[in-house]
Amino acid sequence: MSMLLGRGEGVPFEALLFVTGQINYGGRVTDDWDRRCLLTILRKFYNPHVLDRKYLFSKASEYHIPEYQNL
Repeated sequence: MSMLLGRGEGVPFEALLFVTGQINYGGRVTDDWDRRCLLTILRKFYNPHVLDRKYLFSKASEYHIPEYQNL
């Protein structure tokens, strides 16, 4: 994965979706409809819009990307 992220070509959202949805969780999902549901939910979190500070994960405004804090 670090090879994909180190290229500087932007965030590989489709690769992240595949790794999370098919590899990490895919083996636990045995039904095609459940897999479809899982991938649909993951697309809410793995997409270019999440890079926008105003992007909300739901209609409730408290579910958003947190501000970066240098600790």
